[in-house]
Amino acid sequence: MKNTDIGRRRDGWVYFSLALVGTVGAVWVACRFDLPVASTVTAFLPSLAGMYLAWATFRNASHGPTGGPAELGLLADRLAAAACEQWNAEISLRGVNNPYPLPVAWGAADPALSEPWELLCQIALGWPGGPLSDMAGWAGSPAELAGQDGEIAEVFVRRVPTRRLVVLGSPGSGKTVLLIRFLLGLMRERAVGGPVPVLLPLASWDPTAQPLDSWMAQRLTRDYPFLGRPRDAHDGASESAVALVRAGLVLPLLDGFDELPATARALALDLINETLALGQAVVLSSRADAYRETAAPRTALPARLAAAAAVELRPLNVSVASDYLLRHAGGPGGGTAARWQSVAADLAAPSPTTLQDLLTNPLMLTLAAGVYNPRRGEHPAELPDPAQLCDRILLPDRRAAERHLLGAYVPAAYRPHPLHPCRWSPQQAAHTLRFLASHLQHRLRGSADLAWWQLQSALPRRLCSLLTGIVIGLSAWAAAFLAAFVASSLTPGANLWWVLGAEPAIVGGLSAGLASGIAAGVTAGLTSTLLDGVAFWLVDPTSAEPRFPSDYVPIGGIALGFASGLIGSLIATSSARRDTTNAAARRPSWSWHWKTCLTGLAAGLSLWFPFAWLGTITALATACVNALVYALAGGLLGSTTHRTSENPAPASALRWSFDGRALALGLLAGPAVGLVLLLMDTMPALLNGARFSLADHPGNYIHYTALYGLGIGLAASLHVRPADEGTSQDPATSLAQDHSTFRKLAPITAVAAGLGFAGIYTVSALGSGHLAPAAGGQPSTGHPMEHLPLAVRALAYALSLGAAGVTVGLATALSRTAWWPHTLARAYLTLKHRLPYDLAAFLTDAHERRLVLRQVGAVYQFRHQDLQHHLAAQPNPPRQAHCQTGETRQPGEPPGARRN
Repeated sequence: MKNTDIGRRRDGWVYFSLALVGTVGAVWVACRFDLPVASTVTAFLPSLAGMYLAWATFRNASHGPTGGPAELGLLADRLAAAACEQWNAEISLRGVNNPYPLPVAWGAADPALSEPWELLCQIALGWPGGPLSDMAGWAGSPAELAGQDGEIAEVFVRRVPTRRLVVLGSPGSGKTVLLIRFLLGLMRERAVGGPVPVLLPLASWDPTAQPLDSWMAQRLTRDYPFLGRPRDAHDGASESAVALVRAGLVLPLLDGFDELPATARALALDLINETLALGQAVVLSSRADAYRETAAPRTALPARLAAAAAVELRPLNVSVASDYLLRHAGGPGGGTAARWQSVAADLAAPSPTTLQDLLTNPLMLTLAAGVYNPRRGEHPAELPDPAQLCDRILLPDRRAAERHLLGAYVPAAYRPHPLHPCRWSPQQAAHTLRFLASHLQHRLRGSADLAWWQLQSALPRRLCSLLTGIVIGLSAWAAAFLAAFVASSLTPGANLWWVLGAEPAIVGGLSAGLASGIAAGVTAGLTSTLLDGVAFWLVDPTSAEPRFPSDYVPIGGIALGFASGLIGSLIATSSARRDTTNAAARRPSWSWHWKTCLTGLAAGLSLWFPFAWLGTITALATACVNALVYALAGGLLGSTTHRTSENPAPASALRWSFDGRALALGLLAGPAVGLVLLLMDTMPALLNGARFSLADHPGNYIHYTALYGLGIGLAASLHVRPADEGTSQDPATSLAQDHSTFRKLAPITAVAAGLGFAGIYTVSALGSGHLAPAAGGQPSTGHPMEHLPLAVRALAYALSLGAAGVTVGLATALSRTAWWPHTLARAYLTLKHRLPYDLAAFLTDAHERRLVLRQVGAVYQFRHQDLQHHLAAQPNPPRQAHCQTGETRQPGEPPGARRN
């Protein structure tokens, strides 16, 4: 199917290119040999339909055809191989086989949590086409569903008539690991071209905002990029993933039902039952208490997984727990294992103890082994004594013991390792992980997915807009300076600063508004004019007063930045709404926006200072008229200039999609801004009785129409794809691809916008005679370029003016990719919260070496939800104490002994 897509794209490009070259060539031949141009063009008009068809073929081929059953079967086989590779690697990284996999047993759950067994058999017999499995293998009652370890696949495939199962258990009982084993077991029995079991964490699903099938396709697209590129950045699902889900070739293993908000669980079960029709196999895991609250509530209407049997995981046997600890320590005969004597004696006690209740939980058992057992090369005397677990004064109950193990696990994971030295101290690692857990819990509403592109939500939005505006304002001023330098060398008697002033403020404000909103536009305009004023004062402080004082007085950049930023933000929002597939999101909800109105009013009133030299009355009247215009525009358009997405997804590929709406807005904004600038600059003359005519200033409309319409129209037509085919979608690769897309998108957009700027301005300069050689009475600049041929001078002039496209390219790349806000967030968190600047390396180490995190596709998750909640609840130490002593609790010390 991939080769078919490539061939279709290639054919579309070839046909489109030949048709275009043929049309242009025919017109050139007609002009060269005096042939009738009209008849020649008319002959090619019928080919326009074919050219459009070729272009549409190329544009749509990137989505990928869904293909027939045979192609979907091959795609399912490829998905199965990728899922096997992914989870086999994850089992190895989690240390499940060290020293051996813990046995997990289960039995029938409370009958109130599942359908009656007779009803399940009746439903299975009544399905169209007959039952899914042989009736001879069906269990006779729920009690026959009991089993252990690898039998879970056999229980699901042969003993459950409906092949719909709910796996319940206490926190840390091993539900997720059992599902991974289940997935790998089903893969061994899967038929070629059959359904593929896929583990899907429910914590990333919002049942109130997204259908189940759409979310499943989105997760498949993100976790398995070879399925194809997403249709757009907001939907996030490829056509192939959608086709697999709709064809029933995905067997969903829905993990973590309890991690959904309590208020959304009943709705989630209703959506699962509606989406996955009877006959579609499904497995759901949950904590027993959370599922009970939904399936058997005291007052509300019950909701449960339809036609599903339920099993519940059992605690480990105390002898199994004791043997596991000894073998993890090197074996019963070793010196290290002798440290567990008191614990083994407590586990062997005839009466139930707190320690028996604690260590028969798989999670707590593995945590205890990791905290108290040495790694290869470590000396046991350097570690805390496991006898602490038997101290009933320090650990009076199970809850206290759980907090102790969860608190000691992170410092133990970051102990000095003889084979894998760590760049971060245990104190710094614990501080970073506490912050990340708190970020997930409070900023991201308890999400389990730690995605690098969502880290920008920790960055204050105003700070992001401020820094973005400063960077773009610097770029706009630098481009204008280059244009001024070249122009002063080509134009007789020109001052170095004659093209500075309003131009960089407008370009910077427009670009910053496109990237980060109105606030960034105001910042960019102020930055560029501030640099302009400082440079003018430093280089030529005694020169005569320029033509327009607002061109070099820094405060004028506020008004220019607001007007341009408003237009840029409006175009960016329009382009973002065009991408989304949600019709309600595309439909703007208009209302009068007082905040933007007041901002425009303040921006207009700030013009009083640049015109103060004309007199108080004239300056005040000028400022008031402009303030009314800005306030009216801000109030009318402010409500439609808000982003539809605050966290852009990571990008890895470019795509071109002509945006007629953005181009139209730009073309309309050009004359409007030209009129506003004329109003701002000519208002003093009008107040003094001067005559004014719009026809006297055609250059303003031409320049700003080109600037807004052509430059921003082209920039808004360049989009990105969040995933690239054929690459592994791990966090490091995703970040590298996004950065690479940033480096490609910026120059491409800069060239496209720069060519438009250069063409319009150069034609205008040639028409006005600015590039003509010095006349006899005019002074010469003395620059060698002054005596070059007119064509060379025009080319140099065009290139210098086209440098303004660099600012538009930079703004487009900043707004289309996640690399820039992620970089700002890293710097901010490093300076304020003392996180490692190389956060990607820290997360990779926490996953691969320390086993604190696990990787699910392109995101990280804490090894267990309880560990995330525990870290999120821990306060960070004061700055001074942390810098001096760091974490004061030792790895084996109970949490109540010395608090941070």
